Amino acid sequence: MNLDERMEYRHEHTLPVVDELFRLIGGFDLNRMSSEKMRKACRYLMNHEAGLRVFLDDPLVAAHNNSSEEAFVSIARGRHNWLFAYSEDGARALTVLSSITKTARRCGLNVLKYLELVMNRFREWRESAIPSDVIERVLPWNDEIRELCGLSV
Repeated sequence: MNLDERMEYRHEHTLPVVDELFRLIGGFDLNRMSSEKMRKACRYLMNHEAGLRVFLDDPLVAAHNNSSEEAFVSIARGRHNWLFAYSEDGARALTVLSSITKTARRCGLNVLKYLELVMNRFREWRESAIPSDVIERVLPWNDEIRELCGLSV
């Protein structure tokens, strides 16, 4: 579905549902609700309406956050294993490596090829700071990196 079709679909099918949801919630008397959780959820919706509607006018904004949720599930699963990082430095290294691999995967890269390329390019700076222009050239969205490490390679 191209961006114009997505916008047309959202305006034709999704907007009426969202409008109805906010109309219904606006009519609730929150003080008379027996459930604190429901009251809290309704307040959240009412206080964040503008932000929750952004996806209706921007076809590049996802209508859900599934990919973000999936990214954090592996962190929760790995928590037990990470008890054995043994130090704060080890935990930091795991965090950085996790972030790098998730970003590479989201950019459609072969993660192993990407990590090998990055490590080889950074090898000469073992004892010193890596210049920002070198870092810039190995970011996962760099065209050269995408060509060298893309999944189709």
